[in-house]
Formats: sequence, structure tokens, C-alpha cells
Amino acid sequence: DEYERSRMATVLRVGYGQVSFEDSELDSLYDKGEGYMVDYFYFRSRNKRFNTWNCYSLYHRIAFRRFTISDSKAQDEGLYKNNQIDLLSLDFGFRYAIGWFVLNQLIEFYIIAAPRVISSSESAEDDEGDDIGKTHYALGGIGGAGMEISLFNYSGFFIEYNYGYSPVGDDKKNIEGHQFFAGLTFRNKMYW
Repeated sequence: DEYERSRMATVLRVGYGQVSFEDSELDSLYDKGEGYMVDYFYFRSRNKRFNTWNCYSLYHRIAFRRFTISDSKAQDEGLYKNNQIDLLSLDFGFRYAIGWFVLNQLIEFYIIAAPRVISSSESAEDDEGDDIGKTHYALGGIGGAGMEISLFNYSGFFIEYNYGYSPVGDDKKNIEGHQFFAGLTFRNKMYW
């Protein structure tokens, strides 16, 4: 019933998505990237107000994103071969969700905001086959919105859009951009 399902809340999420760079130079050089993310919700609080279910959550997110340049494009642009950028980030986030029951399923719309710690590793090979890559570290932030649907008491799925700002390198290029994720949610019971 609705009360029992309302006592369930997301504790873990895994997702896959398509990502891009905000910086126009990087975005034109690299192919669209792919990303993987895992969220762990360590604090959740839900209440009912005016026939809607409100949920406040704190979470950590680990995300990995990879961008590559095809060898033919690298050759055309005069770049080194096997060129790629790997981004590994850790978020400390806040999420606010508001939801309604429709056909006994809890449908929640939410917004998120988080500071982000990020590692950007660029790798490429010169003509002798030596790796000439470098790694940068940065602080940034991310925000987004999404929708989550509970299919069963203990599981569901979500779709989410993110956008952020993380300046990296000497020229402070923003390596965040448009990020679309979709995936599965795993839920357990909250004790109010």
C-alpha cells in the first residue's frame, strides 16, 4: 500500500550516461563521452504535506567519464594518437524530491546540488610511443534535476540531467558539460 511504499527510499543508485564538455574547444576535438555513476544516500527524511511526499537526502556520488579522439581525427588535427581524457569525481550532495503516488507507484521529481572534487587524467602517445599525459585536480560544483519511479518496494529507475563547473589546468577550462544519466535505484525502509 502507499504508506508502506512511502517508508521506502533510495539508498543506492547506479547509472550510465552520455556526457559532453562545456568548453567549446574540447567539445569539438573529443567525441561525445560516456559516463558511469554510483550514488549512496546516507541520510534520508520523508514527510507528507498537502498530498505530496517530500524527501530530503544527503548523498555521495562517484562518477567516471571518458572522452576519446578517434585516430583518424587525431591525425587530421595533428594530435597525438591514443588521446583520451578520464574524469573521476566525488560529490557531496543534497537532493530534494517531491512525489505523488500514481497507480500505486511513487513518482518523484527532484533537484540536486553538490560540490565536486575531480581528477582529470589526459593520456596520449607521442611518435615514439611514450605516454605524454598529465593529471590535474580541481574543485567544482554540479547541479541537476531528474525523475525517479519506484517499480517495486525495493527497486525502481531514474533519469537525470546534470550541468556543472569545474575549471581544470592552467587555462581553467570547464570540463563539465551536459550530462544525461539513466539507471536503477535500490531502496530500503526508512525508520522515522
